[in-house]
Amino acid sequence: MIQIMKMRKKLFYCLNLVLFVQLLLFISSCASSGVSSENKAEYKEMKHFQSSKQYLSALEIATRIAVEEPEAPGPKKFIHEHFDANMQITMQALANQPTTSGDAESQYAMYTKLVKIYANLSKMKLPLKQKKGKWSWTTPIKDYKGKKEETRLLAYKLLTNDAHNFIAQDNYQRAGAAFKKAIDNYLLNDPEKFAAREKAVKLLVEKANKQATSKDVKIAINAYHFYKTALSFDQFNKEATAGADGMKKTIATLYIAEGTSLEATNDIKNWVKAVDSYKNAYQWDKSNALAGSKKEKCVLRITDFYYTAGLKLEKAKKIDESIENYRLALQWTPNYKDCMCRMYSMKINCQLDSCTKYAAISKKSCTPMFTEAKKIKTSIDKSYNTISGIQNIVGTVEGLTENVGQLQSAVQPLSYLPVVGPVCKVVKLQLDKTHTKIESFSNKLSSLNKPVLLPLSKVLGSAKTELATNDASYKSYTTSLTSLNKMRTRIKPLLAKFGNNESKYLAVEKNLKAITATLKNMGNESTKATQNLKVLYKASNVIDNYEKYIKPASSAINKTKSVLDEFRPTLKSINSALDKEVGYKSVKVSIRKVLNGVNKYTPGSIKSGLKKAATKVLNPLLKKAGIKIPDIPYVTEATRLMDQAQQSYKTITNSVTNWSKSNKNFEANNKKMALAISKLNSIK
Repeated sequence: MIQIMKMRKKLFYCLNLVLFVQLLLFISSCASSGVSSENKAEYKEMKHFQSSKQYLSALEIATRIAVEEPEAPGPKKFIHEHFDANMQITMQALANQPTTSGDAESQYAMYTKLVKIYANLSKMKLPLKQKKGKWSWTTPIKDYKGKKEETRLLAYKLLTNDAHNFIAQDNYQRAGAAFKKAIDNYLLNDPEKFAAREKAVKLLVEKANKQATSKDVKIAINAYHFYKTALSFDQFNKEATAGADGMKKTIATLYIAEGTSLEATNDIKNWVKAVDSYKNAYQWDKSNALAGSKKEKCVLRITDFYYTAGLKLEKAKKIDESIENYRLALQWTPNYKDCMCRMYSMKINCQLDSCTKYAAISKKSCTPMFTEAKKIKTSIDKSYNTISGIQNIVGTVEGLTENVGQLQSAVQPLSYLPVVGPVCKVVKLQLDKTHTKIESFSNKLSSLNKPVLLPLSKVLGSAKTELATNDASYKSYTTSLTSLNKMRTRIKPLLAKFGNNESKYLAVEKNLKAITATLKNMGNESTKATQNLKVLYKASNVIDNYEKYIKPASSAINKTKSVLDEFRPTLKSINSALDKEVGYKSVKVSIRKVLNGVNKYTPGSIKSGLKKAATKVLNPLLKKAGIKIPDIPYVTEATRLMDQAQQSYKTITNSVTNWSKSNKNFEANNKKMALAISKLNSIK
């Protein structure tokens, strides 16, 4: 135990030491840079610049923080470690004379940073030293202002050269961007910028003026954009403003001329292009009335072309091609009444023809099947009810067997009673005999239930379901035919009233498509319907086994009457025994009344007179049998079971009666059903 305690102490000291060292490392890492919280973010950015090879940006931040916080060791250490290497890389990059505007801009940015870095260094006390004297660093102060100015002028010159080249290449966008960058970034005062803008405007306007006389619409559009680019440098320049406004009208005129030329070719594809030209003319000059009128006339010309073609094709009975031409005509003139009426009349008539086609197929293939299916429905229902009747009798007989067995046990004590005892002994013997017969009969029916009755009931139930589905399909089929017949007689006067109301045509077309879909589905060689009724073929196979399986059940059930007739005297005997009254002086009671009284009331709540009478009457009788008053409620159970057996008897009697009625027609019904199924099987 002592050793364990010592080990725990050592472990505790070790853990504390580790935590203390980690704390010291954390504090030293936080305090190593010595930078204040205001500059910590920039100090972090400085390291990021260094790692991403933006060396001058890193040095600029380091020198600025070193000036602001001369006591902070972090920036000084960074300068000591990286300044010389960074400057060497920078000088290599600055060694070559720039030949492009991009190179000049890059060098100008570098010289700008160098000026800032050395400005910061001039404010610092050099050499930089580590407090403990581990290192010392210094560098001569250099002036890069002259180089910066030189590269500024070079960058401006190269950018303006770029702008001149872009003007020569007709590229107004890049020319404007080059002028803007040169003026905004590399001119230092407003007079210089103003003069440069005037020069840029002059060059851009000169280029626009040269292109403005062109008859090519693309060049004219380019001239307009040169004027607009000039206005971006001087929005009040009158020449550029007048040029831009004039070019809009010129471009519109050129587009109109282009459209007129395209129309003259007598090619429908060119007419379509002409419409686009007129639209473009209107977009450039909305006050140009000619553009609008020419566009409308060209649209009407295209519409008339397609409409005329549609009429010719309609007369030639080329329905699909005619509909397509009418459709194209309506694309150009959506409210063309006659065209719309003709197109939808043809489409709807085609749909009617399609409906008629599928209706004929349906009538030929589906009607016989529906007729036979309708005939078989009644037979299936009757057979299903017959099998259900057998199953009901099976269940009830099983219940009766249990009731009689329980009644046997309940009657046993009654046989010891005087007065009713001898009768109950006879009843017991009758019950034994009856129970044996009913149990044998119940076992016979139960043996048929699982292998025969349940599968047959399942098949007939499935057949009923499929026939119900078939009925719903037939109703849909007949409804569609009725709608089709009505539409045939009403379609022409109906369409004549629609005019150019397209929504009404579409509603009729939608309705016809739905009818066609129904008829097509029903008339597609009756495939779906015959598949739905395949279960009837299975039913016919089961019904073929009627002689083998159902007749034995029928015979067994018919014997139920004689078995129950034997049980009827037993029930009467028990009733007589329980209702037999015995007297004691002026009081007369039956065993049933006494039993009911005892059963109805708890011993503490029995009326004193009834209790006294029951005790005096029954005590002498029960004494010999060794039965005490508390045992009477058990005997009462016999009464309850007898009533239950009587109810079972009535249920079975009714079931057998109903079975006898349905069984008379069962065999004839099965023959009809087999014939109907045979006909269904032959329909394809």
